[in-house]
Amino acid sequence: MRFLVVLSILFMPAMALSATVTGLYNVSVPVENQSAASREEAVAEAYQHMIVRLSGQENSLDNDLLRQEASKAETHLTSLSYQRDEQGLLSLVVNFNPSSLRALFENAQAPVWGASRPSLLVLMAVETASGERQALSQSTEWGQIVGASLQTRGLPYLFPSWDLEDEITLPVARLWGQFEQDIAALAERYPNEGILTGRFWKNADAQWQFSGSLRHAGETLPLRNTAATENELALIIAGQAAASLSERYAVTAGGSANNPGFRIQVAGIEDFSEYRALQDYLAGRVGVRSVQVMNAEADTVTLVLSLSGEWDQIWRVMELDNKLEKRPEDERLYWLP
Repeated sequence: MRFLVVLSILFMPAMALSATVTGLYNVSVPVENQSAASREEAVAEAYQHMIVRLSGQENSLDNDLLRQEASKAETHLTSLSYQRDEQGLLSLVVNFNPSSLRALFENAQAPVWGASRPSLLVLMAVETASGERQALSQSTEWGQIVGASLQTRGLPYLFPSWDLEDEITLPVARLWGQFEQDIAALAERYPNEGILTGRFWKNADAQWQFSGSLRHAGETLPLRNTAATENELALIIAGQAAASLSERYAVTAGGSANNPGFRIQVAGIEDFSEYRALQDYLAGRVGVRSVQVMNAEADTVTLVLSLSGEWDQIWRVMELDNKLEKRPEDERLYWLP
């Protein structure tokens, strides 16, 4: 499968730590021409990438229902368009229908990962052909390769500016050595919900190798792999990070997870506009099928949610948004407009 360059996905900061992925359902696939055969092949490829990005798991490609639906991928689209880049290369931009895909994933009992995703600080270094070790930034070739891979997997990210203070806090030699205390000190300068760190180098077999980790929610996941090319290796690492995060934040429908009458109370609702904003917010969350108001008293509303997944997992995603919060010794949630 060709390396996919995602052109249409953007990441907008949401409060301090998380990010909202816009363009989550848009995929751009390189094509040779505008023929029907080329378009059909590109849509099929975009559908596969959409399955992996939306679920966070490559094994979702093995889901029977999702695999069978591949031949009808065009029924889940809202639009198709062609565009050329500055080099004249042609791409097909495929826009998928969020509601249609969510319903499909729910029927398939496949995990669905919403647009609220942890923002990752990327602290990586590479050893060049000359033996020099360089920190990756947004403007470097390796930084662009890693960034494109993270975008393909739907992962929000940021690189340090590597100004003088950054270089003093985390010298390249310390970054290469993966010194935890120095990495943690630099991470304090940048709002993030996780740290993706590591180093790239060519081994004796002329293959690219990576050793690093994903640090998130108090846990550290070792990431190690080898590949023939830079793009292939970067995409593998991005896939490993996405798979780990989706296990925490993706919602899987079906079985005992279905709950048509889950009740919550939300305080801090001062007027009708805030009530509507709360309702719209809840209705748009992955795993929430519907929202019904049962009671309103003073600044507190009681709502009944129809859930297709486990509330604990749905709540973990909501925590990223900083729209609702739990307070000690209070069963209510509090709306933060």
